Amino acid sequence: MTPLAEWIKEQTLRRVGNRVTFKEFMEWALYHPTLGYYRRAGTKVGKGGDFYTSAHVGSVFGKAVAEFLNNLAKAFEGEQWAIVEFGSGDGKLADDILRYLREKPAVETLEGYYLVESSPYHQQLSDTRFKGDPLVRRVNRLDQAVTGHPLVVISNELIDAMPVHRLQYVDGHWGELYVTWNEGKGTFEEVVGECSTPDLVRYVQEEHPPDRDGQTIEVNLEAYRWLKELASSLSKGFVLTIDYGYEKDELWREERRRGTLMCYYRHRAVTNPYVRVGEQDMTSHVNFSSLKRWGRTFGLTPLKFVSQREFLVEAGILQSLRDHDNPDPFSETARRNRAIRQLIIPGGMGDTFKVLLQGKGI
Repeated sequence: MTPLAEWIKEQTLRRVGNRVTFKEFMEWALYHPTLGYYRRAGTKVGKGGDFYTSAHVGSVFGKAVAEFLNNLAKAFEGEQWAIVEFGSGDGKLADDILRYLREKPAVETLEGYYLVESSPYHQQLSDTRFKGDPLVRRVNRLDQAVTGHPLVVISNELIDAMPVHRLQYVDGHWGELYVTWNEGKGTFEEVVGECSTPDLVRYVQEEHPPDRDGQTIEVNLEAYRWLKELASSLSKGFVLTIDYGYEKDELWREERRRGTLMCYYRHRAVTNPYVRVGEQDMTSHVNFSSLKRWGRTFGLTPLKFVSQREFLVEAGILQSLRDHDNPDPFSETARRNRAIRQLIIPGGMGDTFKVLLQGKGI
């Protein structure tokens, strides 16, 4: 039992029915102010952490995104514009993007690059990285960023880390998974109950997940709220979402009938979210069908939806490949070539990660 698990146990026992929604459990596990996974100091990403993001595989990812942004900015026809990155972490992606974007024509009208990051630990890392850089500023919300300019809003592996409700089809109807504490066994357990909010009932009615006994799905209402607030604040610009997931028909295939929730600890995949609570990452796949449908409701037009492999190849990542005769596998060229392969290889990150571009006022 971690300190956070003990704390969640006490919260659970105080609730009516001695249970909390899985969404609440996940929110505490990841974002408790002092004990949550993303709130604790310590390396999360990279070799010394628990997982890799595409940005941490190699700087070629940021270079390709910079090429794409340079082309997007042409739609602003010379107007000043700004970039807002949500979930910017330690600033690695922003650093790589700006390193290459500074060589492109679009930088001449770039008003600023705004970082939105809630982790104090990662805020400190990015502040150190960009100390004195006039283009980079840290804000807590979109409305604190520049107003009156077109924006490109970026999120890279943000939505998959938002707390989700989990629904399960049992005995002919959809119920919600709750977390309770079994004192006799000394463990957290899951029980099925009625949906905690009408929004979940509405989601099932609109998305029509498969009525298979035992089918489990994740419902990301936080993504709905985030996208709605973002779209209401955006008068002109683009929303670029890079994350792993599928459209709903693929997401809810038979082999994923138990859902897509997964934890990561020291680069190992873990299926049990109730161990090492607060000390392991917890994610679920993004339903891109929902993002597109919600976006249309909020005035965002879907402009592009491709795999990360297709996105990076279109953005020219293969131009960074280099022939080399150096037998050293740790040479700069060898590392770059390995990073490119890892980012675009079929069946791996290249296919699992998707890229969605939505636009408004363009």
